[in-house]
Amino acid sequence: MHVTAGAAKGHKIKVPKKISIRPTQDMVRQAIFSIISGEIKDTKILDLFAGSGALGMEALSRGAHTCDFVDLDLNCCKTIRENLAHFYLQGKGRVTCKSAARFIKSAFPKHYDIVFLDPPYSFMNLPMLILSLSAIIKPNGLVVVEHKKSVKFTQPLDKLIVVDRREYGNTAVTFFKKLDPSTSSG
Repeated sequence: MHVTAGAAKGHKIKVPKKISIRPTQDMVRQAIFSIISGEIKDTKILDLFAGSGALGMEALSRGAHTCDFVDLDLNCCKTIRENLAHFYLQGKGRVTCKSAARFIKSAFPKHYDIVFLDPPYSFMNLPMLILSLSAIIKPNGLVVVEHKKSVKFTQPLDKLIVVDRREYGNTAVTFFKKLDPSTSSG
């Protein structure tokens, strides 16, 4: 697994030695960043269920300002720190070892431009977790969710509306955008 573009292009991403980790494949990651490429520069990123940190590392490599990496597993957190050091990105990334739900509660009122959400396919509360992100994402911000192809989202989830969905084998990626209340009519 490698960074696919930007300042760290071609650098190998270390993956935690854990059977349950399912890193985002290079092809899927490249597709995601191709879709959102115009929205990365100078952004604040949140990478939830970060695993190896591949999505956040890719965003930093492509010009994101900062990234908060969150994973409950201590081995994953250690691996993310090693990847940040390997890419000389320690000053741009912060690693937090706690559950996604606990992090979201503690992050309020911090606001992110883009949130990457890549939970295990067996994660049961995905709609509720996405719904909770509405409190910490900026208006017009994106939530990019990698999930099993069989999972479908009804919309909207609070102020988050589905703006795109792509499928890659058994994987799907759904893109949510937070409505900006200053531009909505009603």
